[in-house]
Amino acid sequence: MTRDHSVFWDDLAADLADPEALCQHVIEAMRIATTDRIVGTLDDARADAGLSKAALARAVGVSRR
Repeated sequence: MTRDHSVFWDDLAADLADPEALCQHVIEAMRIATTDRIVGTLDDARADAGLSKAALARAVGVSRR
């Protein structure tokens, strides 16, 4: 493990020793995981419908981005 990598994990461990920081970390991790799951599910549905991202964007009238 590189020293920089170790410093990150050491700092994270120290931060998460605080119960309030740990709670906030878990909440944010759950939000990220939930958002990722929703985006993945929507992307799978788009692909299953045979639509490219550009075609879907055109169909709903928004930029592909």
